[in-house]
Amino acid sequence: MTEPLRPLSIGELLDRTFSLYRQNFKLFVGVSILGPAAMLCFQTALSAIGVGGSNGSGVIRNSPSVIAAIIVGVVVYLIGHSISAAATVRAVAAVYLGRVISIGEAFSSVKGRVMRVVGVVISAMLLVMLVGALLIGVGAAIFSLGITLPTGTAARIVGGLLGGAVLVALILVVIGFAVRYALAVQACVVESLGVGASLTRSRVLAKGDRKRIVTTYVVCMVVIYVVSLLFTGLSMLVPTGHSLLARQAATQVANLLAGALAAPLMTIAMSLVYYDERVRKEAFDLQFLMESLDGVSPMEAPVADLGQ
Repeated sequence: MTEPLRPLSIGELLDRTFSLYRQNFKLFVGVSILGPAAMLCFQTALSAIGVGGSNGSGVIRNSPSVIAAIIVGVVVYLIGHSISAAATVRAVAAVYLGRVISIGEAFSSVKGRVMRVVGVVISAMLLVMLVGALLIGVGAAIFSLGITLPTGTAARIVGGLLGGAVLVALILVVIGFAVRYALAVQACVVESLGVGASLTRSRVLAKGDRKRIVTTYVVCMVVIYVVSLLFTGLSMLVPTGHSLLARQAATQVANLLAGALAAPLMTIAMSLVYYDERVRKEAFDLQFLMESLDGVSPMEAPVADLGQ
């Protein structure tokens, strides 16, 4: 059944996110597992070359191999994550149109877009990390200064509270900055935009609705965290004896399962937010969505076709 494209409240966005996920569970889990699987390969490679081990003097064994593995692992993970995210965006569009799409079809539909999506993911991540490190660093410095005031216990308590409030405020600012780019992957995949254009497009779509996007984002993050915590706890119940390797394996498999189960929620939610913002600001309709899924950029569609 085709889902109508109309402005949605936060409650409706979240309800539709969980409904789409539940109704298409195998599809979304199958599409999203590539990212966690890439991370599992990364972790396994690090374990195999002895990261975390030492020669007795605190020096990590095989340092050059560790550095090389980290670089390769990060690249592999980013590519896997980007492919999964792009395929999930395409799967959400297909579900909206009432089309049947397989896991393989979802992956094959993003051919030619992968490197652009990787560029978008890396660029957005670097921007957020840079601004986040700067602002949170300033907040941490203010907090540290507040609790080390030499003028008495009361002043330190007040300074600590004020410093903590500043730190929390700056963290919220960072989150608000991050959501400016929460729709960049969707813009890249649906509209076939380049890296810079996708980031700009996301900022334009998010403008004026950041509180709503932040709320949706935070709810999804809480769910993802709870799922991750649950699987981590379950992995601790697996009998591994005194084998460190077995314990690491159990933890890594738990992370894989948690990632595969929880990761689609964020991408689905942000895809719905993307469509919702376009409905609100550009009268985006099912004709545009169909064209995007069939490989025609919605930006190229004539405005006169909106009502057809």
